[in-house]
Amino acid sequence: MSSPHRVALATQHGKEVVIAPEFAQTLGWRVEAVAIDTDAYGTFSGDRPRELGPEATALAKARGGIDASGIPRGLASEGTIGPDPRMPLITADHEIIAYVDREHGIELTQWHHSADVVAFSHTVSAETSWEELARQADLPQHAVIVRNDSQPVSWVRKGLREIDEVRDAVRACQHDTEGPVVVETDYRAMVCPSRQAVIGACAKKLATRLSTPCPQCSTGGWGVVGVQRGLPCRECGTLAQEAIAGEEWGCVSCDHTVVTPSAETVDPARCPRCNP
Repeated sequence: MSSPHRVALATQHGKEVVIAPEFAQTLGWRVEAVAIDTDAYGTFSGDRPRELGPEATALAKARGGIDASGIPRGLASEGTIGPDPRMPLITADHEIIAYVDREHGIELTQWHHSADVVAFSHTVSAETSWEELARQADLPQHAVIVRNDSQPVSWVRKGLREIDEVRDAVRACQHDTEGPVVVETDYRAMVCPSRQAVIGACAKKLATRLSTPCPQCSTGGWGVVGVQRGLPCRECGTLAQEAIAGEEWGCVSCDHTVVTPSAETVDPARCPRCNP
């Protein structure tokens, strides 16, 4: 019986807990954590700014894991927490997991988007209720950070789960720095179970994609690579440029693609003429 594929996962935040089981179950691959300094690519707390975009960052981490481990296949994830583009008043987690296979010259990324994430942020004031803060931040199930409000952040404490720890850190930050003090969710995976769940869902999608062969060349990795936009209004026929007309499925190895139509017309509510 052949040994399973080994894959290096670049993480120092325990992401193997949710990524490794998906790859073992779907592909029979063994994911091994490689503790490179992923904070060097940027941190949620802002003390080390992210210089690349999310996709480029995930790919760079995956390559770094390969370099550090000598394993020719690498994984890494990168998350972005912020306003949902479809519903700006809701905070969402957009996770990307990159897969790099140097042996076969393959690089691909998979994403998963979810609003089911604890996303707490509070600027401390004289009116701050510590009991309410603990409730809204979901302590101690989730951890928080305490930081100053400078850009980039120059003072930060992470991984705080007890309200007494939070109060002590706030006092220390107020003593050491000037300006507002912010308490917010610590989004590092090992102390943010709601983000862990989003990463796990993304890993499942990626493992499924890697197990799906291209209908043309049979290489695993067949999946959605883009969308086609532009649909006529159902009432007046005006073209809605941003409406999604179909998904483009493609191969990571050959140039085979297939477009799967998703709709033929768009609702008048999304028409630039009927609803300008």
